[in-house]
Amino acid sequence: MRGFTTLLSLLVKQTSVFRPRWFLQSPWKDVPRRREARGRGGVLPIASRCDDSPISAVVTKRSRWSSGRWAWLTVGVLSTAGCGGESGTSSRASNPNVIVVVIDTLRADALPLYGNSRNTSPFLSRVAESGVVFDTAWSVSSWTAPATASILTSLHPFQHHVEKGYRAYQQHQSGDNEQTISLSRIPDSIETIAEAFHRQGYATFGIADNPNISPRMGFERGFDRFEMTEYKSAQRVNETLESWLEEIRGADSFFVYLHYMDPHMPYFHRAPWYEGSDPSLAKGTVVGESRRTDLEPPAAAAVKRARKGDLEPVKKFRQEALHAYESEILYVDFMIQNALELLNWEDAVVIVTSDHGEEFLDHGNIGHAFQLYNELLQVPMLVRLPGADAPRGRVEQPVSVLDVLPTARDAAGLPASAQDQGISLLPLMAGETGEQRTFLASRLHPFLAEYRYKRAVVDGKYKLIAETPDGPRELFDLDRDSRELRNLAKERKGFVQKMFGAMQSAMEALPEFEEATAEPVTLSEEQRELLEALGYTDN
Repeated sequence: MRGFTTLLSLLVKQTSVFRPRWFLQSPWKDVPRRREARGRGGVLPIASRCDDSPISAVVTKRSRWSSGRWAWLTVGVLSTAGCGGESGTSSRASNPNVIVVVIDTLRADALPLYGNSRNTSPFLSRVAESGVVFDTAWSVSSWTAPATASILTSLHPFQHHVEKGYRAYQQHQSGDNEQTISLSRIPDSIETIAEAFHRQGYATFGIADNPNISPRMGFERGFDRFEMTEYKSAQRVNETLESWLEEIRGADSFFVYLHYMDPHMPYFHRAPWYEGSDPSLAKGTVVGESRRTDLEPPAAAAVKRARKGDLEPVKKFRQEALHAYESEILYVDFMIQNALELLNWEDAVVIVTSDHGEEFLDHGNIGHAFQLYNELLQVPMLVRLPGADAPRGRVEQPVSVLDVLPTARDAAGLPASAQDQGISLLPLMAGETGEQRTFLASRLHPFLAEYRYKRAVVDGKYKLIAETPDGPRELFDLDRDSRELRNLAKERKGFVQKMFGAMQSAMEALPEFEEATAEPVTLSEEQRELLEALGYTDN
C-alpha cells in the first residue's frame, strides 16, 4: 500500500475537494513570513538589500572563484554575498570554542523566534536574547544528506555531489534478495568544517543521530572523535557527549558538531510536552506518515473519507501530527540546553540551524517529499558570539546554510577559504548592509533510475521552482504570496525562461568537484525497518 504522503499528493492533483484554504495554509497561521517581519529590531540595525539588479546582470559579473560574493544552497538556490564582502576579522583575538547544532527537519516557523504562538523552544529563545536571529535562512535541499554536506563544506550539492544517501536503498537488489544501496561520499578534495578547525589546532568532535550523516559518506573526516547513531534520540547524543567531556574540556580549543534527529518523522509524543487532543496518544506512540503497517489503516481511512468530501479525519490527522512534532521540538530544546551547559556555551561561539523543514499539508504532503516549497527550505539561523559586547538582535537580509562554515571560520579567527560559496555573517551582525543575494536549491528524485531534479531559484521577491529536464515550472511572488499558493508561470512565461536560463548559467559557472562514491552497503533487516520508519524506502 502506498503511504499517506503519496495518496495525498494524488488527491491534490486529481480532485478539487482537497483544496480548501486551510489545507494550503501554514500550520502556524500567525507566523510572519519573509519580508513581513520588517521593522523588528533589537540592538542590531536590520540589514536590507542594497541592489535590485536582475539575476542576469548578477551572473555576468561573477568570477570563477568569488567566495566573498556568492553563496549557494544545496537544493537549487543561487545566492550572492554581502556588499561588504568577507570581513576577514574575528570577534575574538584568541581561538574561541565553537559549537554548531543542526536540528534535523525543523522548519523555521515552528519556533517562537519566527512567530509560533506556542513557546516550543524556551532555551533557544534564551540563547537568542544574547545573539542574532536571521529572519530568513534558506536551505539548499529538502533532505538531509545534501543539505548537511553543504552546511559542513559551504558548497552546493551539485558541487559536492552528496545527493544519494540511505533514501534510495531499493534501487539495487541482488538475486538472493539482499538489498544494497549506492552511497555518495564527500570527495577527498573538499575540506570539511572539521578538517578546517583540526588544521588550526582545534580538538574536533561530532555526533550525528541520522543514518545519512554516515562515516561511509565522508562525514567523519577531520573529527578526532565522531559517532553516528541511527535515530537513537537526543538523549543518546547527550550521553555520548558526556562520555567525551573530559577530553573536550581538556583541549585548548574545541569544535563540536551536534546533529539532533528528533523532529524527524515518525513523530513521538514526548511527555510532558505533548498537548494533543487524544490523551491516549501521550504514551510515546507514533503519529505521522512512516509507512508502518499500524499507521496505514487510519491514514487510508482518512483519505477514503476525504474523497467523499469529508475532510475532518485528515484535518485531525494533521493536527495530531503537529502536536507531536511540537512536543519533539520542546524535547530536543531541553536536551540541547543540557548539552550546551556541559560545554559552557556562554563562552563559546554557538551556531544553530536546520538541514531542512517539514510539511504538514501546506502543499498536500506530510514530511519532506520531492518538493522545494518554503516550508521545506526556510530554516532557523541563530548565531551567538561570546562576550558582553557581542551583537544582538535580528537581521532581515536573507542568508543561507552555506554561510555556517564561513561564519564559524571568521568568528574563530581562521583564514577564509576560496572553497566557500557562502559568506561570513559577522558583517551583517555588526550592522553592515549586504547586497541582494540570489539563492539556489535542488533535490534529486530518490527513487528513479534516471536522474530527475527539482531546482529552485530565489531572486529578490521571486521564486522559481522547475522540474528538470522538461517538467512543470512554478513562479511565485514571495512578497505578495509567501505561502506559494498562486503560480504565475503561465502568465509570465518570458520571465520564467529568463530566471531559468540565469539559474542554469550560474550553476555551470561554479567549480565542480570530482564525484566520489562509497562501497555499496548491504542492509540488515533492522536497517531496512529503520529506513522504512523514516520514510526513506521505495514501496
